[in-house]
Amino acid sequence: MTGGAKWTRLAAGVHVGELERATLLAVVGTEGVLVHGPAEPGDLVGLVDEGGVPVGVDRVTWATRPGLGAPLLVQEDDPVAGEAARVVASVFAVDLGGVYVEAVHPGRGATGADLVVSVPLADVVATGDLVRNPGPPGYGADCWPLEYPATLDMVLGAMTARTVVVPGRGPVVDREFVEDQRQEALAVAEQVDVLASRRVDPADAYAQGTWPYAEAELEQALPRALAQWVPRPPATHSH
Repeated sequence: MTGGAKWTRLAAGVHVGELERATLLAVVGTEGVLVHGPAEPGDLVGLVDEGGVPVGVDRVTWATRPGLGAPLLVQEDDPVAGEAARVVASVFAVDLGGVYVEAVHPGRGATGADLVVSVPLADVVATGDLVRNPGPPGYGADCWPLEYPATLDMVLGAMTARTVVVPGRGPVVDREFVEDQRQEALAVAEQVDVLASRRVDPADAYAQGTWPYAEAELEQALPRALAQWVPRPPATHSH
C-alpha cells in the first residue's frame, strides 16, 4: 500500500494507524520508534513526530513484525525469533527518548507468541490480534482457544478504566470492549470443554454447541481447541 495508513495521534509520541487489513501502533520518541503490527514501508506515509517531521523506516528501531525490514522485537516462540534483534521471554521495556514503552507476552491466544505493547504514561495498550473490532479475536490457524480467556485476563490487568486500546484490526476500543471479548472467548473455551468431554466429532462441534460467533469465524479455532483439549484430573477430597 503506497498511500499510508490513516494515522491518528492518541498522545504525545503515540499514534494509531488504521489499514483495511490491520491496525498499527507507532510510538515515536526522540531516540527511537517502535511499530507494533504488520506494517510495510508504505504504511508509514503520513506518520510524523512531535515536530511534524515525517517518520520513515530509517527511524524505526523496533518492529514486532518483519514487513518493515527494521530490527525485530518478538517473543521467543515466534517463528522469526532466529532473525530478531531482541527476543522477549515475558517482558521488555525501552525508553525511546521521552516515551517509555513496554512489550509483554501475556500468554498464548491468537498465536503462541503474542506481544502486547503498552505506553503507561499515555494509558494506551496495543493488543495485536488478541483483540479485534469487531470480533472474533484472532481465531486463526495458530490460535490457542482454551488459553485465550486467561491470556486476555493478563491483558486486562495492564489496563485502567480509561485505557485506550488499539486492537489488531478496526478502530480503537476501551477496556469494556476487551472485557466483553474475554467473556466471548470464555464461552468458546467452556463449550469446547463440554463437547470434548463428550468426545464429539470436530465436524459436529459447531452444530452441537452454543457459540458467540458464526460457524465460519470458528472454522479454524474449533478443531484446534478440540485437539488441544486435555481432560482435567478428577477432584480429590480430603477427609
